[in-house]
Order: sequence, then structure tokens, then C-alpha cells
Amino acid sequence: MVTIALKRSKQHRCAACGSLFSYLVEAQGTAHRDGSREDARMNAVRWIMRRPTAYPCPACGVVQPDQVGQRRELAHALLLVAAFGAAVTLPAGLEWVSVPAHLILPGMAGVAALFILAHAAAAWYSPNRFPRQNLARAAEAGAAGDLVLDAPGPEGGLGARRRLMSPWFCWLGFAALALSLPMIAGAEIVRAFAGWPVNADCRPNAAGPGDEVRVYFPAEGHSLDGRWQGLVAVAVLNAKELDIETALPATTRTEAIGQWVEDKPKSFRPWAKVKIPDAERLAGKVLRLYLRAQITYPVREGNGFVTRCEVLDHVTELRMAPPRAGAVYTLLEVAGASAGAGLSFVGAVLLIVAAARLKRAGYAAVLL
Repeated sequence: MVTIALKRSKQHRCAACGSLFSYLVEAQGTAHRDGSREDARMNAVRWIMRRPTAYPCPACGVVQPDQVGQRRELAHALLLVAAFGAAVTLPAGLEWVSVPAHLILPGMAGVAALFILAHAAAAWYSPNRFPRQNLARAAEAGAAGDLVLDAPGPEGGLGARRRLMSPWFCWLGFAALALSLPMIAGAEIVRAFAGWPVNADCRPNAAGPGDEVRVYFPAEGHSLDGRWQGLVAVAVLNAKELDIETALPATTRTEAIGQWVEDKPKSFRPWAKVKIPDAERLAGKVLRLYLRAQITYPVREGNGFVTRCEVLDHVTELRMAPPRAGAVYTLLEVAGASAGAGLSFVGAVLLIVAAARLKRAGYAAVLL
């Protein structure tokens, strides 16, 4: 392996006034295995060329596009990573802090809007809004001998100052980001405009005849590794009034607890999946349900665990939307979240591409 240190002048032509200016850059170049000193030197030169402009133009104070582009590229990339983390953790987090079910999707759309504002701040911020500070910084570097004005630009400069953005990529990126908002909240937008009633502690929170609904018990339990299983029965208390069967088909979690359980207490919430009768006359009605569940769950005892049995009773109401409204809501929720996430990703990538194109704008050369 061959490593050499290189100190060379890097020259730029200002994108605004056309002046040539240069400054010294130090770099190390390495050539692996059978590489020569020339290979190591060329690697150092390539690193210098990739490095953005270190100083504003000493003639007009404009910070060059490559430096602005690097900052924007880093900001958009970090926001993309943060948005991915939020998309993974936010739904469970909002549910954990007991945000009502019908507000989870609008809450996610609100967080996505905050990310869009952050992208906008990164894309439209420009250090060239402060020309006096930039000129002062360039003058200090020139006085210290770090920055040299090699040749002034043509009279009148290069015309109007180049906007430090790639318009098409930026506008396409923000259009994709903006379209993601109604996609993410699409299921709730449709539910609200259609006037479907909300059922708290149910998934989906809009349901109609023919749907399967997961109804949660109000009490939260704690077990090792969050494991539990049970049996459940559901009865309609106003079945005679609605002219339907008293007992409704219902299931709950039946996975075996097993012989080995992780020794870590976690919370769980028992539920019953209820099949609503497929009768159109139930639309707009209210079903008063009585749920009884017998659940078993592991708890720590000594160096092992034992299973504890508990009987839960719960009375709740299901307000009916039109037939199959729950299936439509679930489809819109899944499709909207997927489309919203995809559009958010595409929008962020387009902004990163715009910043990368900006990084490559302008003239630069290493003076050998």
C-alpha cells in the first residue's frame, strides 16, 4: 500500500460574476496492493475535486453551487432516514399513548407535513442571502493567504445570478411529497366525507354489515413476552330489536404459549374478532355487544413461569356504517399508507438528486 500527502491549489470560476479564485487544499491519497505513487497521487486529486468549495467568491461573495448542493444533499438524506424511522415507529407510538384510532392517520399525515416543511427549509435556504458576511469571510481568508483572486470576471459578470436549485427536480419532488399527505390520511378523509360513524377500540374503526371487526377489551394485561391465548363468546344484547341471531361468530388469539418464554414482561390487550351479520338493514343501526373471554397468559414464578387464567367481560356498542365499509376502510388504509410512503420516498430522492446535480454545477480545476 502506498500513501502520499498532497497539497494543491483548487481553482473555481464563480457562478455569479465569472471571477477565477483559488485556495490550497491538503489531501492524502492511497493506492492499495500493486498501486504506484502516481495512482495514490491521482486518488488524492480526485478527493480534492470532489470536495466542495471552501470559500465564497472573493469578488462578489457568492457561495458556489457545489457547496450549497452538498449541504442540501446531506439535509435531504438525513430527513429521508428520519422519515423512514418515523413511519416504522409512529403508528405504534400513537396507539401506545392512547391517541383515538380515527386520529392516528391524520396524526401521521401531520408528521409527514412537518417533514415536508423541513425539506422546504433545506431546499430554499441559501447562504447567499448574507453577501456582506460572505465577503467579510472571503476577505479574512485572503488576508491570511488562504484565498487568492486569480482573475476578475467579465464586466457585468455572467448576467443574472444563477438560482441555486434544480427547478424541475425540486418541483417534482415537492409535488410528490404534497401528494403523499392525502394518500396517508385517505381512509379517514373518505370516512369523514361519507359520514361513517367511528367505533372506539375497534379495528377498523368504521364497520358495516358483512365486516369482520376486531373489538378490544378495555383492560390491559401484562405477561411474559406479551404472550396470551383464549376463548371468546359474543352476544348481541339488542338482537330481538334488530331481528338477528343473539350469538355472533367470534374468534380470538389461539397461538400456543409454548414451553419456552422470554423472561421479559410486556403488555397486551385482549381482543375478539367479531363477524357482523351481512344484512343491509343493519346499516345505520347500533349493535350492543356483550363479550366474554377466558384468557391464559404466562407470569413469572421463581425461576420459571406459570400460566394464569382470567375471565373478562365487556359491553360495548358498534355503530353500523353501510355494508362492507370496514373492508373499504382497511383497503384505503393499506393502499393509502403504501402509496403515501412511496411518494414520500420518491419526493425525497428527487430532492437529493436536485442537490447532487447542484453539487456538480460550475467550473473547478486542481492546479498541478
